Amino acid sequence: MFFKFSIDMMVVLTVVGIRNYLPNGEADYPQLFKRLPIGTTVYLRKQSEGEKYPGCVYVYDEEARIIGSITKTERRFIELEIPKDLMLQAKIIGHSAADNCLYIEAENTKGFSVPYIRQIELTGSETAIPLTTLDNKIKLFTSSMKTMIDSLKKDGDASNVDSLLRIAEKYQTCCCQSLDGDTSFSRGEICQELRILLNQYPALKDVYSVIYEQHKDLSTKEEQTNVFRKQYGRIYERAMLKEEHGSSFLEDYIEKLTFLNGGQLTTEIVQNEILSLSSLLAKELCNNYVMFIKTEESFAHVLYSLNYSLNGIYILFTRRIKLEYLQSLLANLSDNVAADHTTRLKDVSTNPDESISKEELTFLIHPSVTQEQEKQKIHGELVNLVRNNSIVNICDHLKSMAKSKRILLPANPGNAMTELQRLGMPGTDKKGFSYKNFQKYYKK
Repeated sequence: MFFKFSIDMMVVLTVVGIRNYLPNGEADYPQLFKRLPIGTTVYLRKQSEGEKYPGCVYVYDEEARIIGSITKTERRFIELEIPKDLMLQAKIIGHSAADNCLYIEAENTKGFSVPYIRQIELTGSETAIPLTTLDNKIKLFTSSMKTMIDSLKKDGDASNVDSLLRIAEKYQTCCCQSLDGDTSFSRGEICQELRILLNQYPALKDVYSVIYEQHKDLSTKEEQTNVFRKQYGRIYERAMLKEEHGSSFLEDYIEKLTFLNGGQLTTEIVQNEILSLSSLLAKELCNNYVMFIKTEESFAHVLYSLNYSLNGIYILFTRRIKLEYLQSLLANLSDNVAADHTTRLKDVSTNPDESISKEELTFLIHPSVTQEQEKQKIHGELVNLVRNNSIVNICDHLKSMAKSKRILLPANPGNAMTELQRLGMPGTDKKGFSYKNFQKYYKK
């Protein structure tokens, strides 16, 4: 990404997603670049309320065929003055098959703006899952990058480049692992500053290229979905992690829900809580977006597009994780088993078995299983299952174990897959173990 001002208030922008609108993808780049040579006029149009993605700026040719779109960071930082119900003309100034993009120059009279970050407030006694180690690192390394870049710009001391490179090497490993707006805009700003510094400090070129490529790739739905699964998965794991007091966030949540309802956890109580969480999610993701949250791909794209703060992402994910946990509980437990679950949670909190590492046992074990020996047996069975079988056989046996109430399967396939991989199931790079294939057979 690069955007800059010239003296006549023109700004250079990046058009991404161009391969998505070509019949043969990247293979059609030569024809596209020939059809749209440098100097060609193209047209920018911002989608309005009521359309699929309000605020998104698409780029069209003179026959009103879509070419691509302006990157999220650029369209948020730069206030393009696009007349309502009209289009803004721009000129193509460059092609890049390697970067899968076009560069255009458009008039800009409003300059840069402070990006809007969407916040969410917790309601009543609601709590959110604490930040994971990786998300804490993202915040830390982002702050470090900004500080060191600012210092290098002010002091001009070349010796500071080495320090910046060391932090940048850490930053590039995690800078695109969150969908929140804070991280996104900071990453865009860092890319911009690094590009400016390249002329004076060529040693920054490699690290800039790595960060920029990841940043650009995150504009695709495929990569957004990939990041969503990883972030959601680690937050889910954090919700299941035993704290120092002996119970996890979700166990504390269920215990608190039980306490607030007079020590009971009935089907009606669970249903009411599900309704409350569903209402909060629907209210937050309302209007044009509520219809798009049914699939992981759509939910990921909505979160990325709406620029939620990291705290907001955690609140949304917490609500969804609670919702899925309660739905699984409701689908698998009777009122009596739910009451047993409450008792088990209290036992785990007050009398933990110190001979067992709490992190080792899988959270897939059914809440009605209370004997430690049986828990270990189920855990071992799952480990053996996922390390020695195909996806089809794994999923078939999981369904059998769930039916006999030995395990409780998450409603979200991504959460189940993350846990099974932790237990030893091959990664998605092994043939036959892709997420798509797992999703096909999971709970089918």
